Amino acid sequence: MDVEAFIERFEDAVEDLEPGSVTVETRFKELPEWDSLAVLTVIAMLESEYGACLNGRDLKAVEKVGELFERVRAACR
Repeated sequence: MDVEAFIERFEDAVEDLEPGSVTVETRFKELPEWDSLAVLTVIAMLESEYGACLNGRDLKAVEKVGELFERVRAACR
């Protein structure tokens, strides 16, 4: 699993995010685009792209995109 590809998929999933605007250090919950639709879309993307069944609690447990990547990577092992 590649973090750069993960970030690209994250950017695609969250509506109105500019490509290249997210890094592993981005606090995704502080993004103006982060709303309830973004939460559902990201959860769906994680399941379809990675087979990771994460939920809202899992998203609440992390702050940065890099932490989300690590949680998904651990769930896919």
